Amino acid sequence: MRRLVNLLTLTTAIFLGSAAVIAAFSSHSLASSRSTDLSLIPGDSVSLYRQNCGACHGERGDGRGPAGRAMRPPAANFLTMPDTTSVEYIFRIMTQGKGSMPAFRNLNDGDRRSIAQYIREVFIPSPRKR
Repeated sequence: MRRLVNLLTLTTAIFLGSAAVIAAFSSHSLASSRSTDLSLIPGDSVSLYRQNCGACHGERGDGRGPAGRAMRPPAANFLTMPDTTSVEYIFRIMTQGKGSMPAFRNLNDGDRRSIAQYIREVFIPSPRKR
């Protein structure tokens, strides 16, 4: 029963937070928080991230999206992930889910992989970005 209540709370927070996330994305650019050239990342990756991940992981990938702040365990902060984190690892987490994050099986493999690549390139530090 407690798990059902937590799931309902999370679902409600995601829906309520979506409007705030969309508004935030319309006025801010991810490019300002990272030096990654976003022109090299397919546009649909950005949209897919915003629609499916932004409410929890936030505009900057710091896990402080409107719904992410209420999650237990909290949403992952991509900015603190090791630079060895692979696209395959992110893809697997998106496919299977982990902790309070559900599996995103509603997305096809290509879309999940596109989001995983976007997260890896934009948010996770790499030696060349330091």
